[in-house]
Amino acid sequence: MKKYLNLILITVSAVLISASFAPWYFWPAALICLSPIFYLLHFDRLSLKSAFWYGTLLGILIDILSYHWVIHTIEVYGHLPLFAAIPLFFLYAFATNLRYPFFLMAVVYLKHRLPQTGKLSFLSSEYFLYPVLFLFFENVCWQLFPYYGGNLLSGNSILIQVADIIGTRGLTAFWLIINLAVFQMILYRKQSGELKSIRPALNFTAVLLLVLTVYGIVRKNTYDAQGKPTLNVAVPQGHTPLAFQSLGSMRAQLTAIVTGMVEQTLQIIAEQKNKGVETDLIVWPESAVPFLTLESSSMLQNHIAYLQNAAKIPFIFNDILRRSEGSYSNVWYLDESGQRVENYQKAFLLPFGEFMPLGERFPKLKSLFPEVSDFTPGTRSVLFHHPKAKLLPLVCYEVIIPEYVRELHQNTGFAANVMINITNDTWFGESIESSQHMELGRMRAIELRMPIVRATNSGISALIHADGNIEGQTPLFTKANAFYRVPMFAPVTTFFARWGNLWLYLIIATGLAVMLYGLILNRRSTPAARL
Repeated sequence: MKKYLNLILITVSAVLISASFAPWYFWPAALICLSPIFYLLHFDRLSLKSAFWYGTLLGILIDILSYHWVIHTIEVYGHLPLFAAIPLFFLYAFATNLRYPFFLMAVVYLKHRLPQTGKLSFLSSEYFLYPVLFLFFENVCWQLFPYYGGNLLSGNSILIQVADIIGTRGLTAFWLIINLAVFQMILYRKQSGELKSIRPALNFTAVLLLVLTVYGIVRKNTYDAQGKPTLNVAVPQGHTPLAFQSLGSMRAQLTAIVTGMVEQTLQIIAEQKNKGVETDLIVWPESAVPFLTLESSSMLQNHIAYLQNAAKIPFIFNDILRRSEGSYSNVWYLDESGQRVENYQKAFLLPFGEFMPLGERFPKLKSLFPEVSDFTPGTRSVLFHHPKAKLLPLVCYEVIIPEYVRELHQNTGFAANVMINITNDTWFGESIESSQHMELGRMRAIELRMPIVRATNSGISALIHADGNIEGQTPLFTKANAFYRVPMFAPVTTFFARWGNLWLYLIIATGLAVMLYGLILNRRSTPAARL
């Protein structure tokens, strides 16, 4: 009977975690989603083996509920039938969720081996043990599409404002503490003695919530966009296909795609001009004109020259840059005269999408998965200098990596005041992936206090403000004419931008070191522990 109860607890936790995240954003679920796991750890003396399997099940259930679109992606990238894609999905779900079984196993192993009395008794306290261990495994375990406990609070736009100080990973610590407080209030609600013993922790959590709320309200008011000058950005969402039905007519199809993008762009500019609004910047999404290279395609050169002659507006677009050392996913910045001012090569490539891991060592892997691209990562940190703004270019997957975006911002002198994120989510099907991709990137706007123009090939395109507010979302898998008035704030250097997760790593390292010291000390002083 206990086994079935444990399975129910794991399932409830997975459902609550998934409900907290995009596209549902039911943030109250984020405050209680770990209670079933804490109940399991509190009342059931698990073996290491059962802890491993319960943690594995939790991760797989979360991916079934939230990342099921990976199955479609495996089918598309790998040219695999559904019956082959499903086992690979389960392997993916296992490999990318190891933080859960490792966390449960570590708690099971340590909670009775650490000092239970004396000055070091705090080491076995749930308020110390759980955050240190979870944060450690969240930071060291690999994820392909990384999300963190802090992301689950994103439905509450007030609580997440502190990310400009502690980052999304730091929010995970607060998320854990709040979950612990809620669990213990439920657990000891009728036990006055126990409730009294945890009152300091509950008071600390209440003060923490109050501070987060006040800080969040103040920061949202600080970044009120009303009355600010704007950078007016045209984003034609062209819904360019991934592949062509007939290779024989590929040239004609590519010409039609480029022509369509030019016409769609000029239409947006004309529509806004009729409203008395001038366009300051044109941004084409990733793969809006696939397979083409500006340096070698006369057709693309002619169409872009026509667009620039007609519009005379700075222009950002994506192509493939071919060099002797390899091919790059490239972003061009052209000025109003059509001159190529600067370019940026995507540095953080998507494994299994833009390169095959171990492909150089085992070339056979590349032939097994022909849809996987063979790009070379870029090495340059680049800023696009627009007359009205300094633009930080990010291609697709890069925006969801907090450390990379922070490093790019740092390497360009913290001078940027707008991020331009071009992406192509068509690979993932008409699914919730685009909402999740946008949400994971949204946290960069708050961490760095910088708006993001998200230009996508097939949706969702949007403007993400510096306080995380999202506007102008386009529908999925259709053409759309998006136009964004991006408020211009002076560049700022947030605490997170300056220091990143350094403070968090120091806390984790200190916590683990003290825990190891307590473990050794307790082992020496407890004869039973040496058996």
